[in-house]
Amino acid sequence: MPALKRCTSEVRLGNLRHHQRGAATLVVVLLLFFVIALVSAYTSRNLIFEQRTSVNQYRSSMAFETAEAGIEWATAMLNGGRIGKDCTEATAVAGSTSFRQRYLEIEPTDGKVIARRPVTDPTRPLISMCVWTGADWACNCPDDGDPVLAEPPGGALHPAFAVHFTPDPEPQPPPRMKAALPRPGVVRIQVNGCVRMTVGCLLDFSDLPQESEGRAQHSVLVALKPAVTTPPVAALTVFGNVVGGGAAVV
Repeated sequence: MPALKRCTSEVRLGNLRHHQRGAATLVVVLLLFFVIALVSAYTSRNLIFEQRTSVNQYRSSMAFETAEAGIEWATAMLNGGRIGKDCTEATAVAGSTSFRQRYLEIEPTDGKVIARRPVTDPTRPLISMCVWTGADWACNCPDDGDPVLAEPPGGALHPAFAVHFTPDPEPQPPPRMKAALPRPGVVRIQVNGCVRMTVGCLLDFSDLPQESEGRAQHSVLVALKPAVTTPPVAALTVFGNVVGGGAAVV
């Protein structure tokens, strides 16, 4: 009988040691899983940060290129002919004017360029606007009031720009600096480029931040060059002979 009791005790002691080895293995596995979870969370955090940085850089570049496109578009429109409300070429019908005549006035006495202002709000210049529809630019060039454009359908980004003109230099100089007088024949083109066609982003030309996914502001000085570089020496200047026919020249 005593020998049997000793055998039973040894079996129970062996089972206890086996259970203790399993508990230690479980603790080690849990620690390894915890370390792996920490490494995965840190890696995911860096991935999300890099993704957000790439998206911000993409939208910033889009706004920058959109503003550049607005500068090029406005410069080309100043050299164009008559246009309609959609900023496209129009025939010489009643009321149709060129882009330059629609948005700029030139003082006959000193040649200074003045930006035309809407009748409803004479505190700011007239604004023209274009938006990318996915296939082409849709524009609006009103002769009075704010531009009106329909936002393209879909949730994709549709960059847009707004253009207006100001005298050279801007009316508010830096502190302790004397304001210079506008130079004759020179005007400043100011453009807001936005990744979406939002009114707060496009129509506000101040330096204040706006609730937008991306905005860039560009400005450039342009000089209006006259078609005739030098004034004629006489009322009629020709190369060769002039044949007036039977009618009198008035």
